[in-house]
Amino acid sequence: MFGAAGSEESAATRWVVVLCWIAVALDGFDLVVLGAVTPALLEYQEWGLTAPQVGAITSYGLVGMLIGALGIGTLADVIGRRRSILISVVSFSVFTALCAFAPTPGIFGTLRFLAGLGLGGLIPTAATMVSEYARMRRGGSSITFMMTGYHVGGVLTALLAIPVLPPSAGAPCS
Repeated sequence: MFGAAGSEESAATRWVVVLCWIAVALDGFDLVVLGAVTPALLEYQEWGLTAPQVGAITSYGLVGMLIGALGIGTLADVIGRRRSILISVVSFSVFTALCAFAPTPGIFGTLRFLAGLGLGGLIPTAATMVSEYARMRRGGSSITFMMTGYHVGGVLTALLAIPVLPPSAGAPCS
């Protein structure tokens, strides 16, 4: 009987860790995508952005991440970790997708800020949830595994950007 309960617990833990890994991979993908499109933003004549302006837009997303990370604990206590993770993933996904349709740099920056709220809220909540589900002796390795998703997402962004984005006119390796 103990073995059956242990295997159910183990299966639940695996699902939580894998699903959180996928969510964190999406987080990594989303955060790195702005860096991948920065050359295209600088070359987009209609907006006429300078490097400092693109840097400011990037900072809006980081400020959103800070606020999201600071505020997610209270939200998770009220509505639960699972719902908080879902809200984080849906919000950064929707707001990032809307960035593709932003008519002005101001709206683009606002959307990046709103996406940052979800981006900042995901990792603390996912790490807490994984540590709660993982056994005491496996908690650290489960969180470490979950965090590899962030880097995999970032690498996938770069790999996707190579065939999708045109080479920059000023790129030395074109």
